[in-house]
Amino acid sequence: MEGVGFVGGSLGLGNRSGEVAARCGRTTVNMGAASVKNRTRRVGIVDTVKEQLDKSTLAFALPLEGYTVKEVSKLRGVIPENSCALAVKNTLFRRAVADSTWEVAGDLTKGSNLWVFTDEADMKATVEAINKFNKESKKEETNGIRGGVMESILYDAKGVDALSKLPSKQDLYQKIA
Repeated sequence: MEGVGFVGGSLGLGNRSGEVAARCGRTTVNMGAASVKNRTRRVGIVDTVKEQLDKSTLAFALPLEGYTVKEVSKLRGVIPENSCALAVKNTLFRRAVADSTWEVAGDLTKGSNLWVFTDEADMKATVEAINKFNKESKKEETNGIRGGVMESILYDAKGVDALSKLPSKQDLYQKIA
């Protein structure tokens, strides 16, 4: 059987550099490079979430179940440019927030979530845009804000809404001056 050999302790088929495969009928099970690619992708997702959290003042979750792909895309378009919405697997999100000030957000990782990250300047506009989008698409009840985190404190939906209505530091400085 030409092209068959042992690569890294596993049976390899063909001449695939860096990839180990075992063929069973019509099913091909890829190991080796494929799992390395998946691990690299997962690490990249965790890094992206950490990066967004570093830039954010508030992170909150929306249930993803009631949205179509088209609606999620449209929702991402209505939030301010400095805000970001990511659909992240719960396990990867918990890894990203582990041992950080955002760790309490792990309590919101039930079901599929669309995580929204926003800075202080865009907090009000982001929450308002999402609430308006949900109202227009008649998803207020099913896809309202689940909860969020700001400064290591976990807030429910009403708390996130109340936070968005607070004046920003910039507004307070202007009132004092």
